[in-house]
Amino acid sequence: MITEKALRDEFYQVYVLQEIEKLMRHPTMSNQDKLRKMRAVFSQIENKYEGTLSQKVRQWIEDSAPGKFCSWQIEKFFDLKTENEKKNLHTILKREETKGRIMHEKTVGSWRKLENDLTVVDWKAATGETLNVEWPFEINKYFRTFPKTIAVFSGTPDAGKTAFFFEFIKRNQKRWGDKIHYFCSDMGADEMKDRLLMHEDIDVDDWNFYCYEREGNFADCTQPDDINIYDFIEVHGDDFPYVGRWIKEIWHKLNRGIALIGLQKMWGATLGRGGLGTIEKARLYITTEFDKEKQCGVMRVEKCKSKVRGTNFTGYINEFKLYDGWKFHPGMWHPDYGDTKSFA
Repeated sequence: MITEKALRDEFYQVYVLQEIEKLMRHPTMSNQDKLRKMRAVFSQIENKYEGTLSQKVRQWIEDSAPGKFCSWQIEKFFDLKTENEKKNLHTILKREETKGRIMHEKTVGSWRKLENDLTVVDWKAATGETLNVEWPFEINKYFRTFPKTIAVFSGTPDAGKTAFFFEFIKRNQKRWGDKIHYFCSDMGADEMKDRLLMHEDIDVDDWNFYCYEREGNFADCTQPDDINIYDFIEVHGDDFPYVGRWIKEIWHKLNRGIALIGLQKMWGATLGRGGLGTIEKARLYITTEFDKEKQCGVMRVEKCKSKVRGTNFTGYINEFKLYDGWKFHPGMWHPDYGDTKSFA
């Protein structure tokens, strides 16, 4: 029975579980109606894979997510056991490759679904307008915020990342209303309120933003047309190489909105945890670290792509003081003539 085979496939496992969850949460539907609906879900899977093996394989490829897949996954899905069945499958896959739907990878039995759909960038119809965003530290003098902007703030522990994000929220909540979303990975509600109560220039009831706990799958919760602040993306164990991909997924989810992303950084490191991959999608990348010798915080611009015309912001630093966990006393931005490198 095809449904039994389908349920061995991860795609349909997730699909069926999601449908079951929706039904179980339905407030008014009777158990009999839920059962009838569930039968319809299975029937949909049954009907989807009717026809010849070639038609079934083509449908399987269309349903699969972009990226690599292995021939053994199809063999398992359609219960292909004999040598002739497997040879037939290989012939079908080679035919699909000729038609430009898939490509054979170097590894035996490994294929990749081609992504032929192009997203047209209609630059002629674009207005070229920037977003109405006010940055702390007078960053607006140097940086223009376009829709779909990624800005990364990477810092050592206790170097002012969260204070910077709250200052950003404070300056923009009247402009953006209820379109600011703060995703937090290391603070509960009580500690959050305690941090907000520190701010002497605003009543705690006047803060206006949404706050959520979030530790993973960040693109899933990104609001495409709003301000999204991730404080911060934690990196553990084998996650290091994937941080750049997570940021890319957030970028793909954005439409007219922007994302501010906090990362932890080692003392003396140029970039945050995740390395070079964390800077690729960023239009603005700033690091912050406490300088023990100068007894102040130091922000450094590692990358500024959307700069204000006639200015140069990449490689600039700002030596600042942070009092009481919220009150910034910024210095003047000036070029860093030290040994460290920045990214143009």
